[in-house]
Amino acid sequence: MWLVFPENIGPNLAIDETSVSKGELYTVVTNRDRHGRERSLVAIVAGTKSETVIEALEQILEELLESVEEVTLDLSDSMRKIVRRCFTRAVRVIDRFHIQKLAGRGSGFATMPTCLWTWPSTTTRWPVSVETR
Repeated sequence: MWLVFPENIGPNLAIDETSVSKGELYTVVTNRDRHGRERSLVAIVAGTKSETVIEALEQILEELLESVEEVTLDLSDSMRKIVRRCFTRAVRVIDRFHIQKLAGRGSGFATMPTCLWTWPSTTTRWPVSVETR
């Protein structure tokens, strides 16, 4: 089950999962340029399975999907798969919350590649190093 609003798509999107009552999970795709205001919802899909979300997003014209330049997401493999399949021309940006969380707990990785993260109105490249403990 899903709702898709192709008219709300823009060059900068965000994709994340959210939980509502009784632990029901939904995947939400939003237009970041709308800042949560009217017409910011691009899609909401019941569940977090990549196949289901991809099926919902494929309801949007390919031309519109290809117009997306950047998608902000978390470190989930499922989210990466969705973005790779649906937004083929978009740059994937890991949100800073997840980078900070990973760096703060020590990930077990000696180093991570340079990540691209966004601050509310700027885009910055920043090398991330995480020392193993």
